Amino acid sequence: MLTHEDRQRLTQIICGQQVNFVDVLTSNHTNLQISFVHSRYRNENVAICVLVDVSARVKMEESLQEMAPGGGAGQPVEIDVPGDR
Repeated sequence: MLTHEDRQRLTQIICGQQVNFVDVLTSNHTNLQISFVHSRYRNENVAICVLVDVSARVKMEESLQEMAPGGGAGQPVEIDVPGDR
């Protein structure tokens, strides 16, 4: 699933981050959400990581934004309700 370049990039991101999670797009266009914590194991610095493929969620969110009035521009929707005047 991850190319050698992806692994190197993720290692650099995790080593340089203090935040506990980050969203990453891999070279094969997979959207990953990575949660991690820095720790020590056998006197070595390590990162305990959980990688979750969130590609389906990202595609669903994009399609919902496209379907929204105004192309997801965040504009309010005006609804005409009969007898509301």
